[in-house]
Amino acid sequence: MFDKARLERIRERLIDNNETITVAESVTSGLMQCAFSQAKDASCFFEGGITVYQLGQKTKHLDVEPVHAEAVHMVSTKVSEQMALGALQMFCTDWAIAITGFAARTDSNSILYAYASIAFRNKIVRTDRIVSDKEDGWETQVYFTTETLRLLDDCLTEKYAAVPK
Repeated sequence: MFDKARLERIRERLIDNNETITVAESVTSGLMQCAFSQAKDASCFFEGGITVYQLGQKTKHLDVEPVHAEAVHMVSTKVSEQMALGALQMFCTDWAIAITGFAARTDSNSILYAYASIAFRNKIVRTDRIVSDKEDGWETQVYFTTETLRLLDDCLTEKYAAVPK
């Protein structure tokens, strides 16, 4: 289901640099965690993750600011970035990925989109808006997961491109 070559590149870069990663997700319902668990020696770089849907849980566990989050139905750049930084604190890792968004159309939301953030050592290094043209639900969740892994792969490639092996 997930790009094994991409997961292998991510795994190699993290292990080669003695770095760890965690995930905070809502819209992908644990698929990010599932993807990392498929990598060889996952426990050598993947510390775990948290799946949170409700505002109270995002606030309690990831220190998401509730007034803003409620106003944007928990989907914004700010919420995604707070989730990533909260996950870094919770799991004490070098890297964190967070994603929040809409995988189902509603009366007020006809576009399926998510915000994915990547944090490295207490700093947000990238946040992107991902738009899906897939069907509601599963196809969109898989697409969001795939695109977020691509963003992480890009960040790791940029960070370590000039580092000799």
